[in-house]
Amino acid sequence: KSYAKVTLKNKALGGKRYRFTSVLKDAATGTKLADRKVTVYKKRSGQGWQVVRNKYTNTKGIVQLAVTAKAKTKFKVVWKPGKADRSEYTRSTSRIVTVQ
Repeated sequence: KSYAKVTLKNKALGGKRYRFTSVLKDAATGTKLADRKVTVYKKRSGQGWQVVRNKYTNTKGIVQLAVTAKAKTKFKVVWKPGKADRSEYTRSTSRIVTVQ
């Protein structure tokens, strides 16, 4: 099986707002994977991982999401291959990004 790579970057928008940008690529060829569902998770101290939102990558394999973090929060993005991709790819998780 091949690997897909999902990356996660954040940018402060001012106040407690942040914009997260995630890119989904085929790790071997570098091809960006369009129209794939990724799940954004958050975690606060003393809690488990919670789903923030499911979003689909655009034609360039990119997902953007603006969030407001009221306290120190960790975020990650997970891509699980759908039926069409299961034979070719395995699950991929981004690095964990902490804000505030």
